[in-house]
Amino acid sequence: MADVLEILEDVIALDEVQSAAQAFMRSKLPLFEGIDMHNALELQEQRLEWHAAYREYVALMEERVLSACAVEVPEVSREAILAQLAAVSDEADEDRKHARFLLSMFEY
Repeated sequence: MADVLEILEDVIALDEVQSAAQAFMRSKLPLFEGIDMHNALELQEQRLEWHAAYREYVALMEERVLSACAVEVPEVSREAILAQLAAVSDEADEDRKHARFLLSMFEY
């Protein structure tokens, strides 16, 4: 089976995935107007709309990334990708760090 981390790294960098992420973030910018950037964000009240936007973003990116993986590597199913990601937690520290880095690219 192809290495899921390598597949994800390639797919995350695709223009269509990056464009979708950028378009989504631009569309949600108005939700974050008025944030006090001079005070720690973790001390500020989190709005429900932010969490809803985050969940929408996660669903969008999961769909885009898994769809792109299916196109790029058709022999690897979505289920196999998700199973291999779940198994990463049992692997070497370096693999976990790599997976966390890839996943952090989808945080906003």
